[in-house]
Amino acid sequence: MQYFTDFKIHKKILSQLQSAYEKNKLAHAYLFYGSEGTGKEATALELAKLLNCEDEQSKPCNKCNVCNKINKLNHPDLKYIFPISSKWKPEDISKRNSNKSQNIFAPIDQEGVTNISIDKIRELKNETKYPPYESKQKVYIITEADKMNRESANSFLKLLEEPPDYLTLILITSSKNVLLDTIRSRCRSIYFPRLSNDESMEVVKNFHPIDDKILKVIKFSQGNLKKVFGSLEEDYETKQKLVLTFLRAAASGSAVKISDAVDDMFKKRDKNYLVEILNLIILWFQDVNHLNTLNEEKTVINFDFITELTNFSNAYSKSDFEQIINILEEAIQNIKRNIYAPLLLTVLALRIKESLIKK
Repeated sequence: MQYFTDFKIHKKILSQLQSAYEKNKLAHAYLFYGSEGTGKEATALELAKLLNCEDEQSKPCNKCNVCNKINKLNHPDLKYIFPISSKWKPEDISKRNSNKSQNIFAPIDQEGVTNISIDKIRELKNETKYPPYESKQKVYIITEADKMNRESANSFLKLLEEPPDYLTLILITSSKNVLLDTIRSRCRSIYFPRLSNDESMEVVKNFHPIDDKILKVIKFSQGNLKKVFGSLEEDYETKQKLVLTFLRAAASGSAVKISDAVDDMFKKRDKNYLVEILNLIILWFQDVNHLNTLNEEKTVINFDFITELTNFSNAYSKSDFEQIINILEEAIQNIKRNIYAPLLLTVLALRIKESLIKK
């Protein structure tokens, strides 16, 4: 019997699952945790297919009726749960689910405040009363499980305590410590390490031909496939231009230039978009710091801006770039706390200006 022949990442984790499957020692509940975008959801689908694939030579075969339905997220014995907003209409949820079925590695649009509601958990618990419709095992995948509120989590805990034999639960999170201790202790935890650029490329090439632009996005995303596919859908070059405009404005200290740069960044009025921009600025200063301390161009992520990076590093070589990165990380946390973004970004630019020391 062959296992997981079509899945090119996390071979150690797959080997662990295969061994448990062959020994009939798979857990009834798993907690897949680790950095965002490391393929946890895709691996959960692989486990669901392993449990139910109809082929006798290769599991998952990705050819049988069961595998095809699971890949499309429309198998009656598979439940894929993700946080939703109370403002979303049924068609909004359906669209997001459809997009995810086309690319399990891609991010889900998180517009608005999202959570996993108590009603959804109650619905799942009610469905567990009935055995599988078509397959051997029901599989419930709950992604971003940390977005269960306390009421939802306590209700889910009861399901974890007495699951039926025909049910496998897979919780997925990038914030393991947010989950209740009682939930974590009842799951078998598997850590997903960050993907290398080569591993990311193995995944991406199944959806896009590899070119210079995609290589750049893969390198910038640092093993986060959600960032890769999210950036490919958005205008990545526009983001980079916003980064350069903001940095030049901050370095100049000009109130007018800073105001214009902040206005451009805030046009979308989307805090997730702002976080992406600030993360790109962090990568910029990490590159500058590497050039300043190691003088190694091969470590640079923004390799298509090597001239600008080198000039910036030379001009401000006496600056404490690690301190600037800390300031940016603090700004990201404040954005997530919904502090008024235009004021925050203006103060951020001024703090960066104060921290830059010209040669």
